[in-house]
Amino acid sequence: MLDIDTMSWMTIKTEDWDQDGGPFVPPEREYASMVYDQKNYRVVIFGGWANEWLSDVYALNVSSIVGPPYAITDILPSLGQLTGGTTIILKGVGFKDTGDIKVRFSVGKQFAEVSGSYMSPNELS
Repeated sequence: MLDIDTMSWMTIKTEDWDQDGGPFVPPEREYASMVYDQKNYRVVIFGGWANEWLSDVYALNVSSIVGPPYAITDILPSLGQLTGGTTIILKGVGFKDTGDIKVRFSVGKQFAEVSGSYMSPNELS
């Protein structure tokens, strides 16, 4: 797995074991097809080349590591009054006008939730 924060590769631990008692890992390959199954939160890999053309299929459930269908990239202003009341703009991608937008601020187990306003697919207020 590529950790995009550190740009380093890590070995994924698995609960599945092969016949030799080691972790099961699909054979290395190139030219494989890969898709993300959004409904079932799976990465599906089909075929590829490994000294012969393969016609196998592997699926990896990534539901425990897949986040929401949007991403926040910036908050403006970055600082506000400790007592609250500062209107902020959330910039990002994948925002949808659901009619009932809630923005949650949290520190540890404490949180505060406020109503938000949809401005565009890239901005909330």
